[in-house]
Amino acid sequence: YLAAEMPELSAGRSVCLGSPISGSIIASHYEDHWMVRLACGPILASLHPERVASLPLPPCELAAIAGSAQTLFLPASFLMRPIAKGRASDTTVLIEETRLDSMNDWISVPVVHTFLPSNRVVHRLVSHYLQHGSFSEPSDC
Repeated sequence: YLAAEMPELSAGRSVCLGSPISGSIIASHYEDHWMVRLACGPILASLHPERVASLPLPPCELAAIAGSAQTLFLPASFLMRPIAKGRASDTTVLIEETRLDSMNDWISVPVVHTFLPSNRVVHRLVSHYLQHGSFSEPSDC
């Protein structure tokens, strides 16, 4: 949304953590469910895949880290389980929702959505990407 509001913004490298950058299945599935709309507020509509698809790409080198661990203790698990049908997620966001073809890099880690920002492995991955433009070390060919 920032890229749409401030197209003149120039940014370096950025890393999304568990962000449904291609839109959210929860937003599209529950858009007409009044209780979910009330609980989530305006963020629900802003994460609808059609809304997200209308936004410009961020003006920076972009990568993402997706969580792949699940738990029953997050409220979103009650929304995700009935509609995910066995697709991998971090309990809140489907792994596939965290990817764009235009990304420089992408990786999945076994962490629940809520704990991505506080995970030490995630910290190291973000730091490496910001410094080198990749999550992995270059291979010797």
